[in-house]
Amino acid sequence: MINDELGFSYDDPSNIELRDDISLLILVDKENKVHYAEVERKSGDLLNGEKEGYTPNNAIIKVTRNQGG
Repeated sequence: MINDELGFSYDDPSNIELRDDISLLILVDKENKVHYAEVERKSGDLLNGEKEGYTPNNAIIKVTRNQGG
C-alpha cells in the first residue's frame, strides 16, 4: 500500500504492517529521497479526516523538541 501511494518502491524499515503501536510518517523530497519517523500512537494519531491523507497543500507539521531532546 505504501508503494502504491508513493508511486515507487519503498523498503519499510519499521515493519509497519506488523505493528499497531506506531504511525509511520513518510516525507519525500523533490528528488524522491525518503525520510521517515515512527510516531508512537500514544502521542496521538496522524489522521486528518481525509481519506486520501495529507497533500503538500494541507500538510503543515510542526515539530517541537523537549528541553534536552
